[in-house]
Amino acid sequence: MVSTENGGDAPEQAGATRADATRALLLAAAAEALREGDAGFSMGEVARRAGVTRQAVYLHFRHRGELLVAAIAEINAELGLEAHLREVMEAPSGPQALDRLVATLVRHGARTRAVARALRRHLEDDPEARAAWARRGPGRAAAVRRVTRRLGAEGALRDDLAPADAAGLVTAIVSADAIEALVEGRGWSLARTAEALGRAVRAALLAP
Repeated sequence: MVSTENGGDAPEQAGATRADATRALLLAAAAEALREGDAGFSMGEVARRAGVTRQAVYLHFRHRGELLVAAIAEINAELGLEAHLREVMEAPSGPQALDRLVATLVRHGARTRAVARALRRHLEDDPEARAAWARRGPGRAAAVRRVTRRLGAEGALRDDLAPADAAGLVTAIVSADAIEALVEGRGWSLARTAEALGRAVRAALLAP
């Protein structure tokens, strides 16, 4: 590596900075397209929105599935999902963690309804997207499983319900469609929606 009087790595650092800036533009453009519920989300469309070439997109993401997963992660980071899930895990008991989890899922789900619709379409239509989604890191689904395992360990789950089945029930009850039906369809507040879905989840999961 050739050093310079101004710090040695200046050309490489400049290249890395440009690459980081381009990646940030691409993620912002991809996130924007998903927030609009864009069924036509594609490498070309994201390149157009970001003001770069299609080739530039492929320098950062091998295929649309990788870009999709990265854009979802970007949206979740903007919404502070990771911090909220940490608060869930820090609850003093399993049932309290469950309440926090439902509130977090409702709050996050209400803000990402269009994103969830677009994601479902892409996962249905694109095998690479499904494979990339399956390889993604821990997120909401992992948090749900951790909470239901904790409930099981504390003896708070119904006797006839395994933690894995309990996680499936939480996902089904606090679904994007259920949140949309209550918030958009009935005009409920997020607090009222979380309270109602929380009651349903507790009734389905917790031992009497």
